[in-house]
Amino acid sequence: MAGIESTEQPLSVTGPPAAEDLTEEQRQGRACWACGTADGPLHPDGHAYLRTVTPDVAALGYAVAVCTRCSDVTR
Repeated sequence: MAGIESTEQPLSVTGPPAAEDLTEEQRQGRACWACGTADGPLHPDGHAYLRTVTPDVAALGYAVAVCTRCSDVTR
């Protein structure tokens, strides 16, 4: 339509979001943390951490994975 501009922004991510924002499959590394797919090869991609409100309590971290397609976008 004329006069309407797209508001879509390209995916720009520097790493996994907080663990609370992921599904159980994503937190366990059985699905891509960026798109949620469990198909195809998954590669280790850092950790997602639970948010904490107490500074002296260590955050629980989950080793997450990313699919090949998202790996190129999130780097």
